[in-house]
Amino acid sequence: MSEDHFSPDGHIPASAISGLLDMLNRACAEFTQVKEELKGVTSIQYDLKSVRESQGRTESAISEIKKEHADSRKEHAEGLKVHDLEILSLQKDVSACQKSNNDLLKAVKDLQNAMGGIFIKMAFCSGGALLAGWLIMQAIAIWDKMPHTKTTNLPTMAIAREQG
Repeated sequence: MSEDHFSPDGHIPASAISGLLDMLNRACAEFTQVKEELKGVTSIQYDLKSVRESQGRTESAISEIKKEHADSRKEHAEGLKVHDLEILSLQKDVSACQKSNNDLLKAVKDLQNAMGGIFIKMAFCSGGALLAGWLIMQAIAIWDKMPHTKTTNLPTMAIAREQG
């Protein structure tokens, strides 16, 4: 606007005021539009903040799950090691039992084979012992029935004291 539109007494002509009002109206409309766009931008900030917080919680949960998974794997690995050692121990015990069983079966077979000879030897020994016992009893009975002469007359101790 040029200076010739203004009057020397300081009054602004109506045409200039209407133009100014028109400019202010357009500026307010633009500012309202900018304000709406800024609201969208500020809500994006809150949305981004919410997304970041959610991402942080998710990462924390994932970290906790990874830790629990590692602990679980470690615990189960130790349990599996113990279980494997128990299985190996049981397998050794079963092998030892099988060996002992085989040894026992062999000993039973050997005993069965030797039983015939053992019974014969036992019968012979018991028969021999009975015969020897019978002979000793007969010898004692015969000895008792025989007349015995007294070979010595030993003085008693009382007689020896009287003489001494």
